Amino acid sequence: MQYRKHLNQLMRILKHHNLSSFCKMKNNHIFNIALLSTTLLSAEALVADATQGTPSKIQKKKRDLQKPDLEEKTDSCAMELYTDCATVELKTQVPISPTQKTTHITQSFPQHMWDDSFHMLLNKNLMGSLHMLDFNIHHNHDKKDVFINTDNNFDVVQKVDADITYTTEGLSWQPFYTADLSTDCKSLNLNCWFTVHNETSTSFDNVHLKLFDRDSGFKLVEDVPPAFEKRSKNLFPIPRHVTLPSKQKKRIMWLQASNIPLKKEYVLSLGGVFLTDMTNSDTVPRVDTQLSWINTFKNLPLAPVTLYQESETDHKSPLMKTIFKKTELNMPVSFRMPAHLQNGDEQPIQVSYEQTEFQKFTVKLTETVNRLTLKNTKADPVTVKVCVDFPLKSGMIVRDSIPHQTDGHKKRYWIFNIQPGEKIDLKYRARVTSN
Repeated sequence: MQYRKHLNQLMRILKHHNLSSFCKMKNNHIFNIALLSTTLLSAEALVADATQGTPSKIQKKKRDLQKPDLEEKTDSCAMELYTDCATVELKTQVPISPTQKTTHITQSFPQHMWDDSFHMLLNKNLMGSLHMLDFNIHHNHDKKDVFINTDNNFDVVQKVDADITYTTEGLSWQPFYTADLSTDCKSLNLNCWFTVHNETSTSFDNVHLKLFDRDSGFKLVEDVPPAFEKRSKNLFPIPRHVTLPSKQKKRIMWLQASNIPLKKEYVLSLGGVFLTDMTNSDTVPRVDTQLSWINTFKNLPLAPVTLYQESETDHKSPLMKTIFKKTELNMPVSFRMPAHLQNGDEQPIQVSYEQTEFQKFTVKLTETVNRLTLKNTKADPVTVKVCVDFPLKSGMIVRDSIPHQTDGHKKRYWIFNIQPGEKIDLKYRARVTSN
């Protein structure tokens, strides 16, 4: 290096001159020696500084295990809830350290979780596209902890995206309706609520929740019917995220509709005793007043409904409880008008019924011949629905004077729009096969 050349030159000067002769040297010689000394001192300082900043060839680079720029992501949770269990999909991040062989997933899992349903998939470029690690599930009082084996080659702590799925018991739901009937019985305000009961010790925050109207989402192969119902008919998604606190019930408003127009119709049921021997009976079928509306909102679940009506004093009082059947979009929903309201509603239908013939062919096979007459005694048109409810898969209308319609396997019905003063004369033969 250059400073070594100057050092050798200075040593030669000092070797050939003692201190007294050095003092007798001319000024230019002294200046040269001083300049040379300053150069050497500056060079030594630069070399020292450079040496301190250069690592040794055998020194290992220190790993930064607390990397400050680790990407933070918010956990997301999706749940499909049946009436007796739930499937949970959790997207989270798992911190994996090169200094630890196992990592504890910070989320807690329900005590009722099915261990064999737990599945975790890691997604990280450093690990490849997808990766699966071994894990252990430990029981911890009223919850479960999951530890994953993290034998890897990472140099720093990594937060790895993880997709976790599992099934758990301890979660259930029930739907119910409340309905407010107008004082004139011409419109309805409808509310549909879902009550979700979280009996586990785990809280589920900001959950995208779907409710499935089945006893269970899991069936044995032999129990699965050959023709599947459309899944969407039984699935009721919640349009917003919800939080399900542990050991609590959550009531969720799912549908709210106002001023639904109601249609009044009259219903006669000719099932039950009217399918037995009635040749010497003078029993006349009862006419029930029914209110109906068209479901223009979304698929509705089967659920109980409490019907209210406001009085003149604006006091809301319950009228009755009934059941709304599972109803698809754009299909009618109907319920019977409360009895005390029917009493104040004079029946416009005059009914005459006669069973003209009863035949018993075998112990299990019978047929009836029936005649029904309906007359509108009012000045306005009325709608009348006549239903024959057979036992499941065991009855049929052999022939009729007016063609009937079919609802499922057991109900046959007619709908008559009767003008003022008009008379309907219906004759039909019904066959019943006992099980």
